[in-house]
Amino acid sequence: MPLRPLLLACAALLAACSHNPATGSPMLSLSTQTEQRNIGDATAQSHLKAEGLYRPGSATAAYVTGLCNQVYAVTEAAAEAVQCNLSDDGSFNAFATPGYLFVHRGLLPFMSSEDELAAVLGHEAGHLTARHVARSLTQQRATQLILMGSAVALGAGGADPLTMQTAGNMGSTAGQLGMARFSRSHETEADAIARRYLQKAGYNPAAGVSMARNMLHYGNYAALQAAAFGAEDDSLLDRLKSSHPASPERVAAALAETGEPQSLPPLQDLSRQRYLNAINGLPWGPQRRYGIARQTELILTRQRIILPLPEGTTTHYLSSGHPRNLGTWLIAHPHSGVSIRLTSLPMQSGSNPASVIEKSLPTLRSKTERITLGGTPQPSGATLDDLALAEPDTTPEDTDATLAEDDLAPPTEVIGYTATHRFLNSPKRWRTVAFGAPTRANEMLVYTITYPSEEAMQREDANLMAVLKNVRFLTRGQALAYKPLQIHIFHAAAGDSVTRQASKLPVGAYQEELFRALNNLPTGTEMQTGQLYKTIIDLNP
Repeated sequence: MPLRPLLLACAALLAACSHNPATGSPMLSLSTQTEQRNIGDATAQSHLKAEGLYRPGSATAAYVTGLCNQVYAVTEAAAEAVQCNLSDDGSFNAFATPGYLFVHRGLLPFMSSEDELAAVLGHEAGHLTARHVARSLTQQRATQLILMGSAVALGAGGADPLTMQTAGNMGSTAGQLGMARFSRSHETEADAIARRYLQKAGYNPAAGVSMARNMLHYGNYAALQAAAFGAEDDSLLDRLKSSHPASPERVAAALAETGEPQSLPPLQDLSRQRYLNAINGLPWGPQRRYGIARQTELILTRQRIILPLPEGTTTHYLSSGHPRNLGTWLIAHPHSGVSIRLTSLPMQSGSNPASVIEKSLPTLRSKTERITLGGTPQPSGATLDDLALAEPDTTPEDTDATLAEDDLAPPTEVIGYTATHRFLNSPKRWRTVAFGAPTRANEMLVYTITYPSEEAMQREDANLMAVLKNVRFLTRGQALAYKPLQIHIFHAAAGDSVTRQASKLPVGAYQEELFRALNNLPTGTEMQTGQLYKTIIDLNP
């Protein structure tokens, strides 16, 4: 019987269970500790290569990693070495992988106290001590064994190929959904474990409630951005595959266990004071080398270009995972429904922006048009044609040591190319704009503009193109003189309001939603006189 050896092997594996002290339950593992640690090492090295650490040795880094070590010291796995890191990643995230705990710099502005950050760290430590990576691997491999057994059984029974393929597809979907279900279970379990760790480490377990609410407020803000960028997701199957529990569910679960966190008068809330003092002056957004998004312009320091933005836009950066690549900037104008993706592409020898557009967009609805970008007077009259034979860029990483001026002054203008296109029966219309980066001869910048309809394109296109064409160019020293936006901590004065403070944020859209997300302020609530709050400031001229 072909299934007999497989069934015997499965029975032997099911007997190989061990007790997990963090969960208090038996645990089956189909992976070795060495394999798990190798996964952790590879994940950590990949992330560090892409983003690096945030200012090692700084007071902020020492504060975060010290708190991480303090929380991990009370876990059941305290004897096992773990490396705590604050990565220089501007996105909202924290994660754990065997042997490592990572907090992204971009998470810190959305927490408001030491207890809340401890809740995040306790949650991530819970993933480690509950061996969630090992359990996920076990679930994956068990699913593979089941699918293997199904294939063997169908083959032995003489099933036709179509039936076998259909069964395989169903099994694959079931396996993916099973993994997602386990992941949701893991998140809930990590929250419960975190409450225990917070208590043991001397922090308030009820901070898990406010931490979950912070995530809910950030999620509301991010959902507005996603809709503006055109990232709608109305697929039920995709929602079923979601690996994270809904934030309202997390808030309710935390409330049921701990009740509401106690609200302290401003002068007595030492946890809030310590935390906000630690993050005061923290950079906002991605690393400077990927760009600085201001209210009406995007500064690409490596490419030494200032790209104007229409008033009322919202921006979001997506990393490519490679420190030498620009990544993708998402730009949207919610009022008009227009969205833009800005990225860079390598420009191979013999190619130019026009040929790239024509090869990559076969459904053009207009001929490729040559356009001029720039025109603002600069110290030099160099153009893109002057730089066409320049050597590939070998500029070192952005450091204070690279502030020296280039011998070649920036151009006044560059030549670009544009074309409009459509796809099948979609009501949307697109325009692509491409031009070479004048100080990086092997790089091309590409705008992909999405209009929600033909009518929107007719209404908005001319004005938008007039804005986008007005680029400006910088010397290296000028580019590196620009600094990232910063988190600034302030005391609310008498008469301060959310509306007033939100209007000062150097962003073009969703100002109040962002201010509330930064400060964990639900809709309808107001600021408290004397309390510490976070805002974002732009110190650039």
